[in-house]
Amino acid sequence: MDNPPRTGTREYIIKDSKPGTTTSQNTLRTITTTIEERPPLWRRIFVENGSYKAVALIFTLMLFYIVKVDKTKESPLDIPVETIMPKDEIVTNESDLPKTLHVKIRGRWSDLTRALQRKPKPYKLDLNDYVDGTQVAFSMEKIRKLIGVPGITVQSVAPSSFIVRMAPRGEKLVPIQPELIGKPPKGYELDKKGIVVSPPRIRIWGILDNIKKISKLKTVPIDLSNLDKTTTLSVRIRYPNMDHIFADSKPVHVIVPVVPKQGKRRFANQPITVKDCPQGYKCVVTPARARIYLQGPEPALLDMDSGRFAKGLFIDASDFDPTQRVYRGVMPDCKRPASVACRVRPRSVTLHFIPQKAGANVPGTRSKTRSNSGMKTTQKQGNK
Repeated sequence: MDNPPRTGTREYIIKDSKPGTTTSQNTLRTITTTIEERPPLWRRIFVENGSYKAVALIFTLMLFYIVKVDKTKESPLDIPVETIMPKDEIVTNESDLPKTLHVKIRGRWSDLTRALQRKPKPYKLDLNDYVDGTQVAFSMEKIRKLIGVPGITVQSVAPSSFIVRMAPRGEKLVPIQPELIGKPPKGYELDKKGIVVSPPRIRIWGILDNIKKISKLKTVPIDLSNLDKTTTLSVRIRYPNMDHIFADSKPVHVIVPVVPKQGKRRFANQPITVKDCPQGYKCVVTPARARIYLQGPEPALLDMDSGRFAKGLFIDASDFDPTQRVYRGVMPDCKRPASVACRVRPRSVTLHFIPQKAGANVPGTRSKTRSNSGMKTTQKQGNK
């Protein structure tokens, strides 16, 4: 018998009678329907409604990835500490105060990412609420609120606590005393009355017991050996070897007045020389020697002692008419720096112009006359 077709029209006889009853021809009715052949199972699974299944697969994979990645994890987080110092106390163990809290937080990866990306607010620690010897503990609940991300828990805090040490605070104004060492160079001296310190006093504060022991502060040593004039210096202050002593950070200037000393010199029996004695004359001074009294800055006098400035007396003969022969009451000039005062004793002398005979050999004048005439001849030839 041939197999019936998979598609087409079929007749079905349906029993309407109840079970246990006799089925007659009248109780049967024929239903005619059209049936189609069903596709294979693999096609129904992988091909039918493929676009919907692909979208569902993508969403499934994404959800799986999110669930897999967004697991609970831990991460470190640093939170800065902002410390408010007490007003009437000095914290003696300030180096023990933490500047940063190293926190370990836990939560889902998405929450951890938010917590790490946002900058946490500083943990404010007001030490006015504590006394000496108090153990200060950092609140994990406060840290969690500073992080500000729901779902984050704080696992640990380092350091978790510390002990604060305090002492009564004091302050006052103390004078500044410049510390001067060495001596100014030779010929100079320090005018102690002219020393000026600006500011003359400075404010210090710290542990009250230590503040009471300080009556003044000295500067670092100022060496005078290289100062030959009034100098203004910016110097630092030397603080006593005490803990927790603080001062205003103002610059301190010291005016160090180094001035020349005033000195005196006396030179006895100094010869009086004649300058530019005219040709054909011999110039004679009576008395021929005198005493010199010098007074002025010591450096200038030292230069004269070393020969840098020639000391002595002279008369310029070019200021006189030699035909008059004798000049009384002539005051010699003193060879000295302008800053040095000079007194001569006797104050005046007599200048004589003595004519020279032709060919006369006068000791001390012939060579000078020849030298002068030779110089004049050379100058005339040069002018020609």
